Amino acid sequence: MSSFVIEGGYRLSGEIVPQGAKNEALEVICATLLTPEKVTIHNVPDILDVNNLIQLLRDMRVKVEHPSADTYTFQADDVDMEYLSTEEFLRKSGSLRGSVMIVGPLVARFGRALIPKPGGDKIGRRRLDTHFVGIQKLGACFSYDAGRQVYEIEARQLKGAYMLLDADMIIHVVDCSNDDYERHMATVYETLKQLDVGDKPIITLFNKCDKYGELPILKDSKADYVENISARTGVGIDEFLEDVQDIILKSRIRIERVFPYSDAGKIQLIREYGQLESEEYTQEGISVKGYVPAWVGGKL
Repeated sequence: MSSFVIEGGYRLSGEIVPQGAKNEALEVICATLLTPEKVTIHNVPDILDVNNLIQLLRDMRVKVEHPSADTYTFQADDVDMEYLSTEEFLRKSGSLRGSVMIVGPLVARFGRALIPKPGGDKIGRRRLDTHFVGIQKLGACFSYDAGRQVYEIEARQLKGAYMLLDADMIIHVVDCSNDDYERHMATVYETLKQLDVGDKPIITLFNKCDKYGELPILKDSKADYVENISARTGVGIDEFLEDVQDIILKSRIRIERVFPYSDAGKIQLIREYGQLESEEYTQEGISVKGYVPAWVGGKL
């Protein structure tokens, strides 16, 4: 087996240019659909998913130029919206999971979008209901053609909305070596109040406790759990992990259900307050398995 041997103790020098990240590149490239003006993007990574998305935009009549190895220009001044209904578009976008990100720009600019159930790799949790919930909260409507496995999204006018997605708890890290840390904490809690997330359990971590000779007695009456930690030395990390596990395991019931696509928003309740183990998109709807607190189960 090949291996790298790294010998330390040498002073580093020189320069490197990091390659652009794939996920960020996909988002920025999709955003070029928002304007008819020419947009130039630098440091675009030469990765299959990125190249496939660029070709997909070309097929949609977006003008694409490639003046240098990692630079592209895009001009979406003549987008062929009818191409979205073709079998070729459905086949190509269906094999690229990142293609779901063209929905937002198309709906925002043209008022409609059409996309098949995306495929792509299966690494991690790559759910679609978060996209659907977000689009709905912004004022769009979507329908699902089970026969063709195609989503159709329409919106006459989008509107701004507050959204809180995919969080089981709030972890509040406080730099207790800062003399003004109490004011910083007050600012954080004021922000959380504005976001209306008072129902989520809070773990407050007083970091840099190793700077004190003796561990100080630090309190946070608004937190469910409080720990003194040191990210540098590892003090308190085990206790913190136990707190996280305790929150995850408390007050949960099992959910195994198929939600109609019109009820995709309910799946977000599982994400916000429970644990979503798996999901599968079927003709009948979205089949999910997971755990939620008992009070959330009553709302599903």
